Amino acid sequence: MLPTNRLLDTLAELSRLALGETDLQVLLDRTVTRLAETLEAEFALVLELMPGGDAYVLRSGVGWRPGLVGRTVVPTGSDPPFLRDHGVTSSLSATIPGQPQPFGVVGIHTTRRRRFTAAEQTLVQLVADLLASAAARRRTEQLLGESETRFRLLSDSGILGIFLADLTGRINEANDSFLQMLGYTREDLQAGRLRWDCLTAPEYAHLDAYALEEIQRTGTFTPYEKEYLRREGSRVPVLLAGGLVGAEGLCIAYIVDLTTRRRAEVRFQALFESVPDAILTVDQRGHIGLVNAAAERAFGYPRADLVGRNIESLVPERLAGQHAAQRVRYMAQPTSRPMGLGMDLVARRKDGAEFPVEVSLSPMQSSEGAWIICVVRDISERLASQALSRREICPKS
Repeated sequence: MLPTNRLLDTLAELSRLALGETDLQVLLDRTVTRLAETLEAEFALVLELMPGGDAYVLRSGVGWRPGLVGRTVVPTGSDPPFLRDHGVTSSLSATIPGQPQPFGVVGIHTTRRRRFTAAEQTLVQLVADLLASAAARRRTEQLLGESETRFRLLSDSGILGIFLADLTGRINEANDSFLQMLGYTREDLQAGRLRWDCLTAPEYAHLDAYALEEIQRTGTFTPYEKEYLRREGSRVPVLLAGGLVGAEGLCIAYIVDLTTRRRAEVRFQALFESVPDAILTVDQRGHIGLVNAAAERAFGYPRADLVGRNIESLVPERLAGQHAAQRVRYMAQPTSRPMGLGMDLVARRKDGAEFPVEVSLSPMQSSEGAWIICVVRDISERLASQALSRREICPKS
C-alpha cells in the first residue's frame, strides 16, 4: 500500500498547477509523470476525445514507445492496441468530464497484475476532475481572448457602435463610432440629449418594447434590425444586440450600421429585376425562393404564386420525375454549368403551354443553406428565326 502522504503530495502539486497559469499541455505532461511515479506504474496517459466523439488522440503519456504520443488515434469503444503491444495487464482510469462532451480519459497501466486500492482510485478520479477544471478554464480564457480581440478590432475600425444606457432610455456613455453614426457630439451625450427610445424611428418602437421585456427577463435580448433617426432627420438602418451589465440595471448595446448592406441590396435588386432572362433561386428541396419580373412574364405566374412552388411544376409533367432526379444529382456536386448539354429543354407556363429554353445553373451558399440560381432563356424566337433562315436557304422544290 502506498503512503497516504505521497498521494496527498501529488494531489497538492497538481492542484497548484491546475489552478495556476500553467499551459495545459505542460499540466498534462506533468500529470502523467507524477501519476506514474506516485502509483509506481510503468505507463500513464491522457487520451483526449476528438470533436465528434468518435475517437481519442493520445495527448500525453509516459513510458510508451517513441512516436506514439501526439500521433496515435484510438476509436471510442475499443481498447488502445498499444496497451497489448506493451504487455499491459492492469489499468486504472477515470473519465475527464467536460461540456458538451468529456475532455477524455486519464489512466495508469502496469505489466504486472495489480489490484488498486480505494485511495489510488480516488486519486485518479480527483486528478481527472482537476484536469477537467483546468481544461474548461483555459478554454474559457481562450474564448474571452478571441472575443476581446474581435471586439477591439470592430470598435477601432468604426464598424461597431457601442453605448451604455439605463432601461428608462438614457444613454450614459457611447463610443465615437456610435456618435458619428447618428451625427451627435460628445457634448450632446454629456448634456443628456441622447435617449435610445427617442432615437428609434416610431414604427420600430414595438421592437424596442419586446427587447426591453426580454432583457429584463433573461439578461439579454435577441439581435434585431431597426432604424435610428440621425440628428438632421435622416435614417440609418442598424442591427442591434446587447445585454445587462453589472447590478445597476445598465445595458450595453452593440450597433452595426447596415447602410452599406442596404445599398448593396438595392443595387442587387435593381440588377436582378433588369435582367431580361428569367431568374429563379431553388433550394435543396426544389422550392423556388427568389424570382424576377422576367420569370413572372416567362411562366405566366404572379410572383406570389411562384415563390414556394416546386420547380418541377415549371416543366412538362412527363419530364417532372426525370427533372427531380437530375436536380438531386446536381445538388450533390453543384457546379456552374449549362443544364442539359446537347438536349432540347422545354419549360411549361401556367396555362400548360410549352416553350423551348436554355438554362444555366450556378450554386450559391447562404446562411439559409445551399441554393441553385437558375437563369432561364426563352429561345422560341431564335428557333423560329433559324427555321425561317433554313427555309429561305433551302426552299422546297
